[in-house]
Amino acid sequence: VIRILDLQVYLPGDFVARKGEVASVMYFISHGRVAVLVGSSSRVSEANSLKTMESGEHFGEIALTGQHTVRTAWVKAETYVTVAALPGDRMQELWLFF
Repeated sequence: VIRILDLQVYLPGDFVARKGEVASVMYFISHGRVAVLVGSSSRVSEANSLKTMESGEHFGEIALTGQHTVRTAWVKAETYVTVAALPGDRMQELWLFF
């Protein structure tokens, strides 16, 4: 699994994931803090902070299902953030070995 992880860096204010986009990647937070924002509107300006997540936590696991599921929340970097991204399509290749 380690071989298929991609390290990505986000600046404060960057969106790691956006509500409504097709989920194709699961994320593991290596460093930093993100805010999970939700709302009934499609506008992030009207969203409320649901929780914050920090190093050692993960999100976006729905991407590993292999279905075209859309994200239900925005995830925004509050600090400088480093994540290990696990692409769902590459994970599907890995399942072939098990």
